[in-house]
Amino acid sequence: MDDNEALARNIAELLELEGFDAEVFSDPTEVLDRLPELSFSLAVVDIRMPKLDGITLVEKLFQARPRARYLLMTAYSSDPRLAEEHPLGVRAVLDKPIRIEQLLDLLPDSSHGALLFLDAETPDPCVRDALLQAGYRVRHVDSVHQARIYLSEQIPDVLVMQDASPEASKLAEELCQKHGSSILLLTPAQTAHHSLARLKDRGCRCATIERQAEAAHILSAISTLAKAGEAR
Repeated sequence: MDDNEALARNIAELLELEGFDAEVFSDPTEVLDRLPELSFSLAVVDIRMPKLDGITLVEKLFQARPRARYLLMTAYSSDPRLAEEHPLGVRAVLDKPIRIEQLLDLLPDSSHGALLFLDAETPDPCVRDALLQAGYRVRHVDSVHQARIYLSEQIPDVLVMQDASPEASKLAEELCQKHGSSILLLTPAQTAHHSLARLKDRGCRCATIERQAEAAHILSAISTLAKAGEAR
């Protein structure tokens, strides 16, 4: 999405070489008009455009497609808006002219990411195996600090966590509300209802399952969360 249509087409051609079906827009209002019929996993948007700036456009797109990945680009590195917090869903701001290798590093791949936030030194093998079987790239952390380091580089599609501390619950809420991640709680049965209700009250897309659940049940819960995300 760039009012410079030639540049937008160059980026589209690069994306098509990487296996994406790309569509070019030079008018941000046209994107919004066609939004109900559009399905996408990635949007590359220029910040400075006539009619509607890229930051405002991404904010509107995120409301309709929270699981998509958004990249902003600009030729004005001194733009004061870049000092502000990135809009929801934005993974990076790219300087023009865009470096191809930087863009390629930010493209979504064919697999999904899962972050295991468990207090044990080693993740429950049943949980890890279930995620790997479902095609997820799995990363394990055991502290909020470790999780935030990971999240500074990657945003997971699903966060799998135990009944959490207030700090961890806040992290889960941020992931769901800002990036559309799903939350799967692994928790003892007696605390499951309370944990699930607390996160749902905050607008999180989440489910709960017992820590020792079989792989099939874990996969079913994750699949249900993913379908709920696609329906949003």
